[in-house]
Amino acid sequence: MIRLFESYSTSYEELNIQECLQRQDFTEKGYYQKVCTEYLQNLYGTEQVILTASGTQALELAGMIVAQVASFDSIGNCERGKKKVGFSTYSFPSTINAFISELYDGVLMEIDEDGIIKQDYLEEYLQELFAIVVTNYAGMNRRIEQISEVCRRSGIILIEDNAGGFLSRENGKQLGSFGDLAVLSFQATKPVSCGEGGALIINNEKYWDIAQILAENGTTRRLHKQNIEISYTWEGKGTNCRLSEFNAAFLYGQFNHAYKDIEYRRFLINIYVHGLREIKGISIPEISNEWNAGMFYISCQDAELSGYLKEYLAKGNVEAMAHYGSLRESDYGRKMLYIGANEAKQFDKCMIRLPLHMKLTKEDVVAVCELIRVGVNDYRLNEFDENRLSAVGS
Repeated sequence: MIRLFESYSTSYEELNIQECLQRQDFTEKGYYQKVCTEYLQNLYGTEQVILTASGTQALELAGMIVAQVASFDSIGNCERGKKKVGFSTYSFPSTINAFISELYDGVLMEIDEDGIIKQDYLEEYLQELFAIVVTNYAGMNRRIEQISEVCRRSGIILIEDNAGGFLSRENGKQLGSFGDLAVLSFQATKPVSCGEGGALIINNEKYWDIAQILAENGTTRRLHKQNIEISYTWEGKGTNCRLSEFNAAFLYGQFNHAYKDIEYRRFLINIYVHGLREIKGISIPEISNEWNAGMFYISCQDAELSGYLKEYLAKGNVEAMAHYGSLRESDYGRKMLYIGANEAKQFDKCMIRLPLHMKLTKEDVVAVCELIRVGVNDYRLNEFDENRLSAVGS
């Protein structure tokens, strides 16, 4: 079986875990939490980084920050329905769950051909939005600069759901550094992982103190430690979302070989591109040298071919499937405000994620490409036979 995903680690992670046990410091001041934080601070050019126990917790912390800002800004204008937050219709439900609040309503916004919120819809609905959560789908977003500029001009808070885009860039700038807030995920299926983990990157310094309080169970504990003149007190709602020292030790091991891993995944993707580019009926997403190569997918000309190929690959012992599904099609999604024309539904029906991970070999990728080529030919042959039989019957 050629699997869609397999976990991968090296001796770095094992040595770090051993050293973590030897240090016996599992507090928030642990060595590996410190070096992981410094790594992210240097990468994003900001000191305002909070490691979290999961990407979902980073999203929840971002949601709490937005709720605080909405509350502070809402002079006679914070009743439900007056504060709206936009979300991609093609994303994981936790992206939206984190922002559900009595202070604002969610708006599902449809996607373009890359799986990113369609800018036309964003600009059409701009005046209604207080904030927008943009999912950098498959670790890419060719339009994040334009979206960021639109939000900046309009005073809209921009949150990047960059769960799959760690170490991807756009025009030389790290994905995750365009929004006021950005979320990272180091969950098991991500290219850089510690099983469960995440981070919140705060690019707008005016949210830093709010974030520090919320991340410390609603207290001024961290601010008090930084400045003794700030008294320690409980200010309100908060959470404890800290990444454990063990997870941080594993994560720092992953950081050590992350760029080398990207090179290998790009090598595999080049084989995919070479083997698939001449096959009629399927298309390949535009690939950038700044992409982290964390996930690979193809799009079929229609849902029928996509369904046929997924079954064909499964029979050939290859895991290949679609992704989120359209949130608009879910029970809860149908209750939300919506703008679009079911683009995510069509995108999901036509796309197929293909295996991509560090344990995949060149021979595996060649085999997958050959299965797809034969599968497309068989699909066309079946289609031809059906047409021929129909003509004969008439």
